[in-house]
Amino acid sequence: MGERALTVGDRIIVHLFGFGRFAEEFECPEDMCQSGISTATGKSRAHITLELNRMKEAGLVMERNAHVKGAKSRRKTYLLTPTGLAKFSEINNYLESLNIEIVENEISRFVTGNGAAEYLRAIFNLSKIMAVDRVLASGGILVVSQQEGAEQPEPRMKYLPPKPDDFQPRREMKTLISMLADDKTNTVILLGIPGMGKTTMLAQLAGSLEPGSAVMYRKLYSYDSAVSILTDMGDFLDDNGYPHLRRFMANPILFDLSEAGYMAKCAFSGKKLVVIIDDYEQAPCTLMPLLSMLTEMVNGSGSGLIIASSKRGDFYSLKNLALDRTVREVSLGPMEPEAAGKLLGSDNGNNKEYLKMAGGHPLTLKLLASGVGATTLAGYVEDEVLGKDTELSKMCRFVSVIRKPFLPDDLELGGFKAADQIRHNLVFEPQPGGGYLLHSAISSIMLAATGKRMLKELHLMAAEFYEKTETGTHEILHHLIHGDSMDKARNLMLEKGEELLSTGNPEELADAMELVLWEKEEKPQVKLLATRIFDHAGKWDRAEKVAREILKESPETQEAIMAGIIHANILSKTGDPKAALKVLDSIPKNRMKQEVRARVYYARASTLRRLGQNREALEACEKAIATAEKTGNGVMRGQCLMENAMIMSASGKHREALDNLKSAMALFSEKDSLPDLIRCRINMGMVMRSLEMYDEAAETLEMAVKMAEEAGLNRFRAHGLVNLTDLLNRKKEFKRSVKLSHLAIDIFSGLGDPLMQAAAMFNLCTASAGNGRKKEAIATMEKALSILEKKGLVKSKGSWISECADILRGMGEDELAKKIIKKYGG
Repeated sequence: MGERALTVGDRIIVHLFGFGRFAEEFECPEDMCQSGISTATGKSRAHITLELNRMKEAGLVMERNAHVKGAKSRRKTYLLTPTGLAKFSEINNYLESLNIEIVENEISRFVTGNGAAEYLRAIFNLSKIMAVDRVLASGGILVVSQQEGAEQPEPRMKYLPPKPDDFQPRREMKTLISMLADDKTNTVILLGIPGMGKTTMLAQLAGSLEPGSAVMYRKLYSYDSAVSILTDMGDFLDDNGYPHLRRFMANPILFDLSEAGYMAKCAFSGKKLVVIIDDYEQAPCTLMPLLSMLTEMVNGSGSGLIIASSKRGDFYSLKNLALDRTVREVSLGPMEPEAAGKLLGSDNGNNKEYLKMAGGHPLTLKLLASGVGATTLAGYVEDEVLGKDTELSKMCRFVSVIRKPFLPDDLELGGFKAADQIRHNLVFEPQPGGGYLLHSAISSIMLAATGKRMLKELHLMAAEFYEKTETGTHEILHHLIHGDSMDKARNLMLEKGEELLSTGNPEELADAMELVLWEKEEKPQVKLLATRIFDHAGKWDRAEKVAREILKESPETQEAIMAGIIHANILSKTGDPKAALKVLDSIPKNRMKQEVRARVYYARASTLRRLGQNREALEACEKAIATAEKTGNGVMRGQCLMENAMIMSASGKHREALDNLKSAMALFSEKDSLPDLIRCRINMGMVMRSLEMYDEAAETLEMAVKMAEEAGLNRFRAHGLVNLTDLLNRKKEFKRSVKLSHLAIDIFSGLGDPLMQAAAMFNLCTASAGNGRKKEAIATMEKALSILEKKGLVKSKGSWISECADILRGMGEDELAKKIIKKYGG
C-alpha cells in the first residue's frame, strides 16, 4: 500500500469481501471460484491459483466445495477468514484516510478514498477493484466527466434466492400480501422452524409483488455487523439509482442509524420498498438498533419489512402485536396434504407413512423422498433444527411422547431447565387452550428413530412426570401401559376407576382394560368396572359378555343389578327397547341402593322414550331425578335432567327441554364430566334445530364435535356429526354435509355400530340428492337399508323408511319409493 497500488492478494481480498453472505449457502456464484476471481481481478488463472494457495497457507482465505450455478459438479469456492477480514479492514481504513479531490464540470469537492471509489462505481459501473485502482493511481485528484441524461435503473432484487422448481403454494402467502397492503403494518414476522420453507416462500413473495417494487433480501449470520449489512444496503441503493447514498450506508460513523434510515426512506418516498431479513435468529444482539432503523425505512401501502425467523424475537413487544398492529406475526404451518404429496413425488408405497412422519415439513418430505431413513432424519433434526444443543435434544425426545399441552414450569419438575427455551423456540408450539406441545414434524421424526427399549423408558418417565405434576390420571395410565408396566396400570385402574370413567377417553380405557383384565379370576367389582368401561366405549358385545358373567356368577349382588341395567341400556341403544324393558323388569327391587335405584329409573325412562311412550317415560324420569337428588350425585342428576329434556322435546316441549339441558350443563361443568358435557351439547343442538334456531344449533354442534375430536372421543364426535349433517341438509349446505357424513360413516363403521352407521348414510343420501347425484343417493340408501335388514332393525325404524320414500319421490323415483314402502313398511 505504500506504493499506492493493490497487490494481487489485496485485489482478491477486496473482491471476496462482498461474498461473505454465501458462507453457508447451498449454491454459490461463480465469482467465488478461481475462474470468477481471475476475471474480476484481471489476472491469469495460473497467477490466481498460486496466490490463493499462498493466501490459504497464510490463513487469509478458506476453501469450501460447493455447488456453483451452471456447473455440473461441485467446485472449490473461496471465502475470507477472520484474518482476511482484518486485512480488508486495513485496506478499507487506508482508503478512508485518503482525501481525494473530485473535479466534475469544473466543480471541485473533497471526499474520502472510499467515497471516491463508490462514486466511480456509480457513474462508470466499475468493479470495486477497478474503482480502487483508479483512486490509488489518481495522485489525490480525480477528474471525471459523467454522461448526461443517463436513465436510472428499474428497481430490482438484490441477492434473492431463486424459487425452486418443486415449489408448492402455501396458504400463508395471501396473509403475507394482505398484511403488506395494510397501511398500519410496517413489519411482518414470518415464523417457522428450520426447513419449513420460509426462504422459499419469501422468494415466491418477491416474485409476486407489483412491478416496480424494490426488494432487498439479506440473510443474517452470527458474525454479521451493522457495517456489513449497511454495506449491502448501500449496494442495493446503488443498484436502484441512488449511488450518492452508497458511501453513507457503508460508513455509518458519518451519520447515526436513524439518519441513515431517514435518508433511505426519503429516497424511496412514494415507491414500494420491501426489505426482507432472513434467518433473524442468527442475528447478534448488537443488530437490534439496526432492525429498528429498518422499520423506519419502509412506509406506505405495499411497503414493509419482513423478518423470517425460527425463534420469537424480542425487538418487538406484545403491545405492537395486540394494539397498534405495526408489527404482525405469521406462523408458517405444515404443508397441505395434497401439496406435500406432490413434493414426495410418485407413490412408492411409503407415501402415507412418509406424510405422517413428516408432519407437513417440506425439507423432511424432500429427505424422505430421496431415501433418507428415520435415524438419519433424527440426526438432521438434532443438528440443523435443534442446533446441536444436547440439553434441548434430550428435552425434545422426552416431550415427543407427551400428548397433552405442558407448561414450562411443570416441565422443570421433570429435571429440565426449560422455561426460556420453550417460550422462544418454535419447535414448541403454543396451544389454543394454553401450554405447549412439541412440533408435530419434530415429534414424529424422533419417535420413528427411537428404539423400543428407549421408548418404554420415555413413557415411564412421562408417567412419573404426570404423577409429580398431578395433571392427568388418564395420562399416567396411558404412559404406564406404553411403558409396559401392566401391574401399576391395573392398580391405577382399580383405584381411580370412577375418575377415569368421568374424565378419560372411553375407547382408550377399553383397550387398557382388555390388557389388564384377568377375566376368569376377577372379582364382581372389577368385572363391573370393565362392563361400564366397555359400555362407555361402545364395545357393546364385549360389555354384554362380561355383564352376563356377573349375572351368572354373582346374581344376588349390587354388581349384578348394575350389570343388568347396563345390559338393558345396550339393548335399548342397539334397537331392541322391548327386550330392554324385560331385563329391567327382571331386576330385583329389594336391597337396592339409592344410586342404583336412580339408574334403574333412568334406564327405564330412556327405553320408554325410544318406544314412543313419552308420558310413562316422563314419570320414570321424574323418579330418577328425585332419587338422584337424595344421593348427592351431581353427574347422575345431570344425566337424569338431560333424559328429561329429550323426553320433553319428543313431546313438543322444546323450550322447557332447552332449559333442562342448560341446568344439566351447569352440573356437568361443575363436576368436569367431559363426555356428559359433549352429549349435552349434542342434545342442545338437536333441540335448537327443532326450535328452528339453525345458526345457534350449528354453532353448538360444531363445538361438540370439536370437543370430542380434541378429547379423542370418536363415538361422541360421530354422533355430533350425524346431527350436524342433518342440520346442514336442512340449511341446504349439501357439499359440506357430504364430506362430514362420510367421516361419520367411517367412524361408526370402525366402532361396529350399524344403527348409527345407517343413520349417517341416510344423511349422506339426502345430501347427495341435494347435490343432484341421484345414482349415488340411491346406492347409499340401498346400502343403509341392507345394513338395517341384516341386523333386524328395519321394523323399529319406520320413520326412517318414510323419509327414504320422501327422498326418492323428490328425485322423481316414485316407483322405487313404492317398492321400499311395500318391502319394509313405513
